[in-house]
Amino acid sequence: MKDYLKDIHLINFKNFSDFKESFYRINCFVGKNGVGKTNILEAIHYLAFCKPYFSHNYEEESIKFGENFFAIHGNYGSDGGEVFTKFSCILKADEKKKFRANDTAYQRLSDHIGTIPLVVVSPADQILVSGGADFQRTFLNYTLSQCDREYLEALKDYNKALEMRNRLLKNAQIERVFDNTQLESVDYLLSLSGNKIRAKRQELCDKLRESIKVYHKLLSCESEDADLLYESIETDDLFSLLQMNLKRDLITGYTTAGVHKDRLNLTINEHKAKHFASQGQQKSLLLSLKLAQFDYVSDRKEGRKPILLLDDIFDKFDFERVCSLLNLLVGGENRTENSSFGQIFITDTHLNRVEEVFKRTADTMNNFSPEDVNIRLLN
Repeated sequence: MKDYLKDIHLINFKNFSDFKESFYRINCFVGKNGVGKTNILEAIHYLAFCKPYFSHNYEEESIKFGENFFAIHGNYGSDGGEVFTKFSCILKADEKKKFRANDTAYQRLSDHIGTIPLVVVSPADQILVSGGADFQRTFLNYTLSQCDREYLEALKDYNKALEMRNRLLKNAQIERVFDNTQLESVDYLLSLSGNKIRAKRQELCDKLRESIKVYHKLLSCESEDADLLYESIETDDLFSLLQMNLKRDLITGYTTAGVHKDRLNLTINEHKAKHFASQGQQKSLLLSLKLAQFDYVSDRKEGRKPILLLDDIFDKFDFERVCSLLNLLVGGENRTENSSFGQIFITDTHLNRVEEVFKRTADTMNNFSPEDVNIRLLN
């Protein structure tokens, strides 16, 4: 294992007053519901993306009840020379969130994205297959933002321009008049960043498509064909499309066309997974999508393996799928000899299930020893 999270220190975060833990190659947090297993994964996600993943509510609610701040500290780096950087995320009530690397504050939180590559597998992610396009676009943004600085900047520019355009459209509805010159300027900015986003998303989806086909074959025992298609605007000339849709946009009061409407078409045996796949098929497709994301991030990071967070997967994914997932991740069946996994974090409510899954998969783990696993019981 090269780059990894060495340890973490939580102060007044969620249900933890003062929690410290050193990490191994595989880290399992076991305990009853409500003891804080997912909160530890949430803190790790904060260190990677400067924001929560599992709880999308008001961030100040992450501050422990009765306190006025939370702090997350973690040392991340390489074991090649014991070179680690201390990252800190601090949020005080009624103040802006601060993020530091070795006590030096970032001017922009976005400058940190991609420093700690990370992939999450959670039962809630099932909505990527069964839910709306908003979640699919978030998945694309998460994947690309930590690998491509140009994409992240284009996304920020697009969102700013989109907000400005929608405000102009809404004002035009109210005042019955609008400045066409100003709107054209915004359309130009929107199309400039939107065309970059579309091209990079298409490239990403082409890569994911190749991997998903392979992984779903493995997870379905060669019985099914999965596919992914990127559905976006049907023209490279976004500016002309925006101008063409202007009358409709003035009526609705918002922008009806653009990459903010992109979606994924996920299929199994050429049928839409959202409508025709069983729950089991959808779960296998989700795992295939996440494995494809893992490989893409690793490739774009020149072999740096993302941290992998597996939250509560035993309760929502059947035991065989979990075993298949770990077999694939740890460089076992159908992986190349050098395809070793990175750092993994797992949560579960039953100790025996965690122990059994490693017992079942031990024979397929390359370069693996029991010393790589740490099981922490939380009360």
